[in-house]
Amino acid sequence: MGDDTFKFIELPSQNPEGRLRAEVTMPPSDILMPPHYPAKVDEHYDFLEGEMRIIIREGEDVYCKAGDKHYNPPGSIHTGCNNSSTENLRYIWTFQPAHDMENFFKMCTETHPLAQNAIFRLEQYLAEELAGEKPPAEESLRELGALIDKCGGLKTVLAMAPAMKKYIHFAQGIRLLR
Repeated sequence: MGDDTFKFIELPSQNPEGRLRAEVTMPPSDILMPPHYPAKVDEHYDFLEGEMRIIIREGEDVYCKAGDKHYNPPGSIHTGCNNSSTENLRYIWTFQPAHDMENFFKMCTETHPLAQNAIFRLEQYLAEELAGEKPPAEESLRELGALIDKCGGLKTVLAMAPAMKKYIHFAQGIRLLR
């Protein structure tokens, strides 16, 4: 979610199903986010403009264009990108149930040093540090804790990015899971 625009259309508090809907615009060649899987969330895409390549671990890549719809079930490992090098991609992204994802996306779109996809950037940073068999710097752990609080707490982060578990356990003083 690099230079994307992200506009909330419907919040979980506005409907009995707990649905979150947002309109997303991605610039040419932009990547949605690193491979991820919302463990308990249905993801629906309604494409308005452009073409998205959805990369699914369990299957073939899917190409969706204006007028198409796509569904990612809970637990499906995936990512996506704007398949055009010249045109924006625009789509409606729906999460149901949304849990605390509203806070997660608000955090991702704020302007601060770790803005735009901060959780995933920090995950990559910590992975690089841990690859050298040294613990994350204290400052990195403080940033991680602040980001977890900012995006709705540990439950939200773990639902959205299960790979973060090993770093969060480390940050809490629990043995690093491998």
